Amino acid sequence: MIKPVRKNRKVWHLRWFDINLPLVAPNGTYFMPSIAIIVDESKNDQTGGTHVAPCIVQNQVEDFLADALDAQDTPPDIVHIDANPEWDMDAWSDFSREYHIEIRIAESRNALAADQMKRLIDGLCQRFTVPTDATAQIAAGLVQCALNMPSSRKAQSLFQQALHLDPQCAAAHVEIADTAIHEQNWSTAMEHYDTIISDFERAEDGRLKAGVGEVSDLAANRPADESQDDAEPSAREKSLQPSAFSPQPFPDWWTDRATRPYLRALYGRAMAQWHMGHYIEATRSLEKVVNIHPVDNLGARFHIPLLYMLADEWEEAEAAFRSYEKRYPSDTPMPAFHYAAALCAWYFGDDDKARELYRQGISTNFHIAYELLNETVYYKNLWYPDNTADDIYADEFMSSFGVLWDREAASLRVLREVLRGADSALYDLLKHREKMLDFRDQRYDPDFKKHWRDLEDRDAELVKLISNGS
Repeated sequence: MIKPVRKNRKVWHLRWFDINLPLVAPNGTYFMPSIAIIVDESKNDQTGGTHVAPCIVQNQVEDFLADALDAQDTPPDIVHIDANPEWDMDAWSDFSREYHIEIRIAESRNALAADQMKRLIDGLCQRFTVPTDATAQIAAGLVQCALNMPSSRKAQSLFQQALHLDPQCAAAHVEIADTAIHEQNWSTAMEHYDTIISDFERAEDGRLKAGVGEVSDLAANRPADESQDDAEPSAREKSLQPSAFSPQPFPDWWTDRATRPYLRALYGRAMAQWHMGHYIEATRSLEKVVNIHPVDNLGARFHIPLLYMLADEWEEAEAAFRSYEKRYPSDTPMPAFHYAAALCAWYFGDDDKARELYRQGISTNFHIAYELLNETVYYKNLWYPDNTADDIYADEFMSSFGVLWDREAASLRVLREVLRGADSALYDLLKHREKMLDFRDQRYDPDFKKHWRDLEDRDAELVKLISNGS
């Protein structure tokens, strides 16, 4: 049957909006709804239902539109869809072909008529509970909602709304600041981190001054036997000496979610200061993290001596390395720490210690040694025990700290000697890890677990050979 040609093409508009109205979902969680509606252009009114969700997610919107199309005897020819930076355009093209409609993304969005918006909001208020809690509680709930949000756009909007409700919401500040760090927006990050730090220190002034380590200068990091004064140290000074740096006397600042944003802010501020070239200020922030919370879940301790080296403060760096050894005798340092400690030992004339530390560095990440010496590793497809052992970590190390070896090029002589001495064991390690990577594809081997344990044991032996210089 030949159908008559329609003179007027049927057009729909799929509109979506973020509604800045805190609501409580049936499960008791806070959210600010996002809604999607379909407007029939010929009627200039809504057709079908309303899609309500914590955020706009494309596959859910596609399902909503598909249901509306399936319910129509005469589907539209064109659907204009409000633009969204998170849309997958290929997915919309596939949808268009499947339903034989033309989809156009409307880059300019017009506001919904006031009466239509009021109707939507009234419907939301009837469907969900409008909270009457304190604004700080609502803000905290919105942050929690944002942390589980698949849409980064909506998550950032919720963080901003949380701050609008509670300008002192530390959890919102720290999430916005962390995003700014990833975007290399250092000034914005610093603004939010500083707000958290100043608010917290003002509120917790007594707690910080009661021996929980408000001092951030390097003197607080030095071992007790470095004191230049024979006078009896004060109670606070004793609390900052290495012998007192066990977790027991201190509140668990990281586990306590009320204090965790403060530690994250101190650490984040240090990262921003570092990338802004303010190395000494960055070490002060990191020292404060370690002094307040010696368990140091964030790994601040590993950055302190390296930042002193970047600042060309070698005596301070050496003191920080010695302080680390005394505080954390059973710790497992990052590869960058071994290499930097080796360079520092060489700087102060201790070649033997530099060799020992370089061997430890090579055993944890040999790529760094090759990159420092501008040599090539011909084995690329290898198994690695963790992501600090691979070439990506080495590239990041070179980007951050390679300049130290550029300044002290003579130090590469010791590294070259150590690397040449480890050639045989390193060759065996590379061949072994190549074998391990290949064996990972043999998971259906009935004895896979046993064979894998044997391979891991052999890997540990080879690493130990390199580390010990055997």
